[in-house]
Amino acid sequence: MTRQATTAQVPEKKRNIPDYLIRDEIDGELFYYRGYQDVLNNKKTAEEIMACSGLQAWFITFFMGVYFKKLDQNRYYPLAGEVGNHLSKKNNLGLDFALFETSVLTADKINTHFVDVPPVVSIEIDTQVDTNQLVDMDYVHKKVKKLLNSGVQKVLWIFTLTQRVLIAPQGQDWLNVDWNRDIELLDGYTFNIGKALAEAGINPDA
Repeated sequence: MTRQATTAQVPEKKRNIPDYLIRDEIDGELFYYRGYQDVLNNKKTAEEIMACSGLQAWFITFFMGVYFKKLDQNRYYPLAGEVGNHLSKKNNLGLDFALFETSVLTADKINTHFVDVPPVVSIEIDTQVDTNQLVDMDYVHKKVKKLLNSGVQKVLWIFTLTQRVLIAPQGQDWLNVDWNRDIELLDGYTFNIGKALAEAGINPDA
C-alpha cells in the first residue's frame, strides 16, 4: 500500500516531456496542453490536443476582421494562432490573438523567435492547458496578472461554454460580462460577440 508506482506519480520533469507540449511558462511553472498525458501514452497525437475547435477558430478570424475594419493599421499589428510571447526569463506565453503597437513590434523584431515585446491587447479563447492542482480560473488569473504586469494594457478572455468575457484592463477592476453586449477593444471601437454570431448564423450551443 505504501508503494504503488503509477505513471501519474512519476514527476513530470523525469518523464522527459517534450517542449512542444508546453503551452505556457509562468514564473518557471510549466503549463502543458490539456491532454498531454494522452500524447505521452500514445493515445492521441499532439495535433489532436493542440488544434482549436471550429468556434475557437472563428473567433480568431472575427477579431482579425475587427482589426481590418476598425483599427488603425499603421498603429497596430495583429498576430494570431499560438503566438509565442517571451516576456522575461521563465515567462513564455502562448497567445491566441494579440494586437501590438507597430512602434513597439518593429519589423526587426518579427523573426523565427518568440516575440519579445508585450502586446497592447491580448485575447484568449477558453483554457487549453492541464491545470494540474489548480482550477481553471486560478490559471487564468495567473496568466492575466503576468500579462498585465508585463505591460499589456488589456486582456480579454472569452469563455465559450458560459458565453462570457473576462475584461481585465491595466490598473482597473476586472469585469466578467455576458458576451451579448458591446465590449471595447481599443480606441473606443467595440465588438459584440453575441450579435456577430447571430449575424453569421452560428449557434454556439449546437
